[in-house]
Amino acid sequence: MKVNAGEGEYIYIITKKPSELAVNGIIGGFEQDSIIYIQSTRYFVYKSINPNLGETIIKVYDTE
Repeated sequence: MKVNAGEGEYIYIITKKPSELAVNGIIGGFEQDSIIYIQSTRYFVYKSINPNLGETIIKVYDTE
């Protein structure tokens, strides 16, 4: 997926399974921020470590 984070903005990604995220082809750059539950379904929330990434391509890899 392609996203765009402007000045002072972080990127948040929500997945149903524990995941690794790759930024522009390199794994890393995100940390797990929290786990949320919506209608009894568990979701993992990941936040970019750095703000201001501009146009970024992110790929999600399930670890389960």
